[in-house]
Amino acid sequence: MYARSLYEFLTSETCRRRNAPSKYSGAAGRALRGTLVRADGGLIWAIIATSPILDPQGRFSGVLGMLTDITIGKRSKPSTVC
Repeated sequence: MYARSLYEFLTSETCRRRNAPSKYSGAAGRALRGTLVRADGGLIWAIIATSPILDPQGRFSGVLGMLTDITIGKRSKPSTVC
């Protein structure tokens, strides 16, 4: 992902939800759960956490981001049958 935008990897559903209120939002940053597209076209589930990086004057200078792969947990979670 080096030198590429995170948005190049997000699915359209995750992009639609990125501005919605999230229980993972906080003063230091924001996190959302969503799907990303792998290089081979497969999908992974991830928690995507971001925090702004500010210069000494408080101006935006970048973003610190972390992706946590939760695909195994999502796939092993039993589905509810009605």
